[in-house]
Amino acid sequence: MGATIMLLGMIAICWQDLAERFNKISLRNSLFWGCVLYLTWIFFFQNVIYKSRHVLPLLPILSLFPAYFIAQFSLRKRVFRAVAVCFLGCYSYATLHLVVQHKKPSAIAQVYNYLNDMNAQNLHVASTPLIKYYLAAQGIKAEFIPIESRDDLSRLEKTEDSMQLVVIGSPLKNKISQSKRTFYHNPYVNRMWSELSVYEY
Repeated sequence: MGATIMLLGMIAICWQDLAERFNKISLRNSLFWGCVLYLTWIFFFQNVIYKSRHVLPLLPILSLFPAYFIAQFSLRKRVFRAVAVCFLGCYSYATLHLVVQHKKPSAIAQVYNYLNDMNAQNLHVASTPLIKYYLAAQGIKAEFIPIESRDDLSRLEKTEDSMQLVVIGSPLKNKISQSKRTFYHNPYVNRMWSELSVYEY
């Protein structure tokens, strides 16, 4: 919120000066057209949501705009100080909150602790191959059943009820789970598996 207020304030104050300078930019400038073509390529031909690293080459160039805004904005000392305090306060709160959240176990670590505390003798764990690999590497003693498609879930529904089965992720449609536990962590700390549900059958 603080960053948004500061950005809007800087744009409002520097808008006229920025517009004059932009009019002087030649559209034949290779740097300008290079950025336009690169942005077009990453937004239309790359998966920016899951591969945000494609934006990294643009950051040095884009950082010049905030630097220019701040330089112009700092000339108006009273307004600059008020907005800077607001921005730094919000930014500090968000940073400290993430630091605290980072010290808490992730969702997959909570699932590991939960399964480890079960101490089941004949435990079968059904999950995606990556979760299976993580839990097996951490020493969970269980027979792992990888789930890669809906067909794998359908086969699980035909298993014997006497078998102690734990499914991580999606529930089985034709079986009633004995219990369900959902584990969370802050997705801004780690976007991978920020929410995992464990179903016991």
